[in-house]
Amino acid sequence: MHYAASIILCVIYSLLLLQLIFVVYVGPINREMRNLISSLKNHNEQLKVEVQRYKRRLREAVTEITKVLKYCVAK
Repeated sequence: MHYAASIILCVIYSLLLLQLIFVVYVGPINREMRNLISSLKNHNEQLKVEVQRYKRRLREAVTEITKVLKYCVAK
């Protein structure tokens, strides 16, 4: 019986140690990963807005070039 009790105590000690390792190391890693994902999402949204801005500028430039070409051909 004494042998079984020592095995149970060893298992409990191991589980507590694993829980402590999880709290100390995995918690901050999860927090850092959440921050990184959030930062990347924000950056992605900013890039999407910037792409839309450049597409609009390109359409405007093409329109202006078309007008100039039509004017030059008309002369």
